[in-house]
Amino acid sequence: LIIALSSKFDLANSKRLMIYVLGIGGLFALSDEVHQYFVPGRSAEVWDWLADVVGLYISVWLVQYNLKKFTKGNGTPNE
Repeated sequence: LIIALSSKFDLANSKRLMIYVLGIGGLFALSDEVHQYFVPGRSAEVWDWLADVVGLYISVWLVQYNLKKFTKGNGTPNE
């Protein structure tokens, strides 16, 4: 999701990017839980969905943190 949306946002400083990734990723994770509800031997768990959303948040934060750390803030590498 981050790569797919990268052309629309400033990766290093975009709070909107995080909102979009959490929204789209959260809905996808929710659809996965709904799907699992109908699969024999599987279960739909709110905690599993929350773990997915927390993982999304951490991933976006790490990408943004590393981009700020290793670039000048505008996407160009530090020298």
